[in-house]
Amino acid sequence: MDRYSLPHGTKAFEGEGFAVALGDDKIVFIAKPQADGHPVEQETEVRYTFHAGPDSGVIDLHETTTATDGQKRHRTLFAMRTNDLPPVLQRLAPMLGDLLSLVRPLRLGWMAHRGIGIARGSIRQTITISPPSPGNANAA
Repeated sequence: MDRYSLPHGTKAFEGEGFAVALGDDKIVFIAKPQADGHPVEQETEVRYTFHAGPDSGVIDLHETTTATDGQKRHRTLFAMRTNDLPPVLQRLAPMLGDLLSLVRPLRLGWMAHRGIGIARGSIRQTITISPPSPGNANAA
């Protein structure tokens, strides 16, 4: 069975205040501390790992804190046995329509107002979206 992968063999990606690393059986999210858009020195590193648990039989989400002296502290935020996943999904199935009704498309005007851009493909491009003018009724 082929595994899904990011383009060009990418195993991680980074944003302005975060980084995400993808492994065979886990996803790691690392928040990068910032003050007014500038990186700041951090005494401890905090990362969150979602582990699919193919060997252990346990799906878990945990927080790992690494202190400046190298000591690591792990805290489990969520865990369940992989065998329990099918019954949980079966119980959620009747609610699927209600859950999907919560998802709405992003409006370009809303994104522009909040300074959110759009990226497509593997080449970074800057796209400028101007907020709609007050008199333009057709604005998103």
